[in-house]
Amino acid sequence: MSLEQNLVYPDQVKDHPIDGIFDSAYFWDVDPKKVFIRKDARFVIDRIFRWSVFPGALDILDKYYSKKEIREEAMRCDSIYSNESFEILSKRYNISKEEFLHFRSF
Repeated sequence: MSLEQNLVYPDQVKDHPIDGIFDSAYFWDVDPKKVFIRKDARFVIDRIFRWSVFPGALDILDKYYSKKEIREEAMRCDSIYSNESFEILSKRYNISKEEFLHFRSF
């Protein structure tokens, strides 16, 4: 079996609970067996942005969601405030900082 056959692309991900996918600390207030990758995509992506925009968590997002889905949520997310977060997300997903909801340049 080739490596290509083992790849799963974000648009091919079937809906299933997030249990065991993300660190449980990100979803401390919900039952991860009742939160689903596809059905609750906006909630999941927002929660990761809220608590961690560091490569490990973003790598997992990239595995389950398309760049387009992540970009759209990043631009409308109301819980991204730090310059560090804007910088990381801007570079990683090719988003102009001015496109973020709460970005302010001084």
